[in-house]
Amino acid sequence: MSSVETETKRKEEESKENRKTYFSLSGCYNKAWVLLTNESQRLDTLICCLCNQIANNAMELHCNQHENADKVYLIGEECVQKYLKQNNGKCPIQQHDHCEFSQNKIVRKFVSELLVICPRQFHLKKRQSNEGIKSGEKEEEYNKFELNSNSNLKCNCNYVGKIKDLKDHLDKSCDLISSQQIIPLEIVNELNVMSEQIKTLQNMIKDLQSQIKKMKENDNEKNKQSIAFKKQLDQCQVKFDEFKEYKRSIEAKFEKQNANIQKFQHQIDTQNEKQKSEQKGQEQHSTNFKFHNCENMLSFVTSINLKNGVDFLLVNENKKRVELKNREWNNYEFGVFLLGENITLTVCCDFENQSQKYGHLKIKTSHLWIKYSSSKIDCSELGYSYLQPRYPGSGSPGKWGGGGGGYATKGGESGLSGLGRGGEIYGEETLLKQIHFGSGGGGCSWNGSHGGSGGGIFELIIEQQLINHGSIQSNGGDSDRGGGGSGGSILIEFRCHGNTWKHTFGIIRCIGGNQSKTNEGGKGRIAIYGIELSSDDIKDIDPKPFNRLHK
Repeated sequence: MSSVETETKRKEEESKENRKTYFSLSGCYNKAWVLLTNESQRLDTLICCLCNQIANNAMELHCNQHENADKVYLIGEECVQKYLKQNNGKCPIQQHDHCEFSQNKIVRKFVSELLVICPRQFHLKKRQSNEGIKSGEKEEEYNKFELNSNSNLKCNCNYVGKIKDLKDHLDKSCDLISSQQIIPLEIVNELNVMSEQIKTLQNMIKDLQSQIKKMKENDNEKNKQSIAFKKQLDQCQVKFDEFKEYKRSIEAKFEKQNANIQKFQHQIDTQNEKQKSEQKGQEQHSTNFKFHNCENMLSFVTSINLKNGVDFLLVNENKKRVELKNREWNNYEFGVFLLGENITLTVCCDFENQSQKYGHLKIKTSHLWIKYSSSKIDCSELGYSYLQPRYPGSGSPGKWGGGGGGYATKGGESGLSGLGRGGEIYGEETLLKQIHFGSGGGGCSWNGSHGGSGGGIFELIIEQQLINHGSIQSNGGDSDRGGGGSGGSILIEFRCHGNTWKHTFGIIRCIGGNQSKTNEGGKGRIAIYGIELSSDDIKDIDPKPFNRLHK
């Protein structure tokens, strides 16, 4: 470090020390000074939370944002004014707007009554302690200052009194340096402060110059980017022109397809008029619909440009498994047709994802046709498993065998020692207020068998006709020694009131697992709306469905 830098640093330290020796009756009081004549325990509650000194003219914060705080926030009046001015009025505790505070008269009075020694005496002793025995130029300057300060005065002030009486003491009776003699020192301090501010401004100028240089570099980079963007824009314009041409070709195809639909519509209208003339005097509710039975709809969808898997669902292959979206509606406006053998239509479950873990299949379509007895819509064993023992319908585990899961009926149990109890009944029959998965059966600790899982949920909306020669099911699972899972839920709504086309309901089941055992799972729930069921309609529906014309 050079001699110039050393001298500059020494002067800065002296300036800071001189500023410390200046005593202010408006600022917070030096804690070390007050501790000389008071116990520290008495002062702990008087600390300014900004400068950590004894709060002078104490103000108390009472903002709504920290009204539940477990401490009182005290700040010296001068400290809080300076802070709010420098920080745009934000609260010093939580930095929010609209800081609110008021005078704490109790603390102010308590502080004014504290006993202290003369602050000039305190700072004189502090300087003597910090300086020590000086040598060379430092010692000469120090002695010169002491001589000038106290040449005609006593070297000590033995005053001990209350803080509120300090001003009178300093103005009238203090034996140490007078306020007129401090003025030159204050001027020196102010000059030192101004010098530091000039250095700060010089640093700011350097920073601004550096920022200007960076901004120029950024401008050059932005110009390069603008050129690149212009090239990309030109390329996009070319692609846009290509897209416009493609759009024209699509519109032409659409117009052709629309003409085919209008032609088919004309054929349907002609057929409807023919049926009206043949059935004189009868109200034909079927004319409210564009299409009628499943066969007519199948002929329609295969004759025009509709997309399989989007507008309709047609499965002709044998031994085919089709998985649809879970927990959201699968809409097929022009029908679902399962025309092959051994087809299984179910839902795609993600057993790693909690929200997709259980199967809830939802289909909305105009027609549903299951052609062969070997084909089915199946949500079996997609409900709660034995891993949900706290669910109301869960069967309890047992040493020799678990109890069956419950839902619409109680889960089965043998009643023998060492066998789990059956799960309880839950839910409600309409399936409108609540619709539940079936519950899992209890496990067997003897051989580690898990209980069967409960059935899933299947919701179906039919707008025209149902032909089911296969099965629709949501059964509970079987288990070796564990309890059977309970059946799930099936909710079907017909929106073809008055339609004269005959529906075929076929096999619809929500039964529990372990049907041949005492610990079988309880039955699930089935509800069918929009049609009045006959005894022949429900002969293969188990359990007996809740049936009502309107929801």
